[in-house]
Amino acid sequence: NIISTDFDNGTSGANTIPSSSSTPLEYEATTAPGDSGGPVLVQFGGEWVISGVLSGGTTSTSVYGDISWWTGTALFRNAIEAVGGEFVTGLEILFPAGLPDLVSSSGGDTLSVEIIPSPADPVVPGSGMFHVDTGSGFQQFALSPDSATSFTATFPAPADCPTNVEYFISFDLQSGATVTAPAAGSFSVQAADQVDLDDLYDFESSVGFTAGVPGDDATTGIWVRVDPIGTGAQPEDDHTASGTIAWVTGQGTPGGALGENDIDGGTTSLVSNQIDLSGTESATISYARWYSNSSGAAPNADVFEVFVSDDDGQNYVLVETVGPAGDGTSGGWIETGFNVGDFVGLTSMVRVKFVASDLGDGSVVEAGIDDVRILGVSCANDVCTADFTGDGTLDIFDVFAFLDAFNASDPAADFTGDGSFDIFDVFAFLDAFNAGCP
Repeated sequence: NIISTDFDNGTSGANTIPSSSSTPLEYEATTAPGDSGGPVLVQFGGEWVISGVLSGGTTSTSVYGDISWWTGTALFRNAIEAVGGEFVTGLEILFPAGLPDLVSSSGGDTLSVEIIPSPADPVVPGSGMFHVDTGSGFQQFALSPDSATSFTATFPAPADCPTNVEYFISFDLQSGATVTAPAAGSFSVQAADQVDLDDLYDFESSVGFTAGVPGDDATTGIWVRVDPIGTGAQPEDDHTASGTIAWVTGQGTPGGALGENDIDGGTTSLVSNQIDLSGTESATISYARWYSNSSGAAPNADVFEVFVSDDDGQNYVLVETVGPAGDGTSGGWIETGFNVGDFVGLTSMVRVKFVASDLGDGSVVEAGIDDVRILGVSCANDVCTADFTGDGTLDIFDVFAFLDAFNASDPAADFTGDGSFDIFDVFAFLDAFNAGCP
């Protein structure tokens, strides 16, 4: 998918990127009405990335155009950063099979990694690393190469089960830079052996959540479950790829004003039905949230809050506060979540509550929630880490299998979990072997 449109920097007659030497390539491009010099956006990995410049101006949609690929990047950087954007270049790190929802407590689960290198700044051979924290700090393991651009990462066995595992991928570039995925922070996944509960609320039906709690006092912008009508502050589309419906704060009319039905005069809440987590050892609640408070008479003055309760909503504990300024306050669907046990007990009366407000001076405040997922996991009581062959019997073949893994620096053989393969791992394996299986 390719689209070209004007690059609007707010100055009349200056909506294009400056000219430079380039190599025109013929592409079938869907273009918005615009001028020669407008940026070309290519959809890659679910995101639109500026990749070139339209060299033939257009006056209508759905036409062919000549797309010019810059031979350099300086003009792109200048044009994007001049209007407050972030210019990203270099290595792309992808996960073609997606990220795992759960990994085994005995280790061995794999993650597929692919890279798209930049010829201008090649990757340092052998620099791909898998950084994993199973509870005692990050350890790093070399990625196993499958080809020049494809790799496999293997999760080690954590010391505890269930537990939260943090991880990220890194590659070094010839320029000295290091590229990570994600770009900041780390991914998170639960390590366990069985799924007890996996409920997804995509809100295409009305089950699961209710708008309003005692004490809500917003006069407009009350939570509603709708196919949202987009504005500069509210989403046009829900978050679910195959869906249309989400919970948002108020619904305006097509072509209506920015703040036609945003939150005004107080607080509005969206609360879940009771969630029974009493039969699971560990549980996470994840969701996609939308929040915008950066426009209107008093921008960046309000917050969006997430709470959880383990006593049917009699008492709530604050989980997350978004705002009043910074990341996540100018719209856009953001996926996040939390470990329920870090805040409340895993009872049969858990509720989650999303609260948005417009307090004090009026501003344009909009919020949205979609794709709430409740995942409960547990650990098998009969896990035997020394049973390397997985046949339920401890014998010489498990010793051979361990030694093979040890010699290959397989993370499954890192019995001490310190990121090194040494005699202490052998001792730890032999202790587990001699202790027998439960």
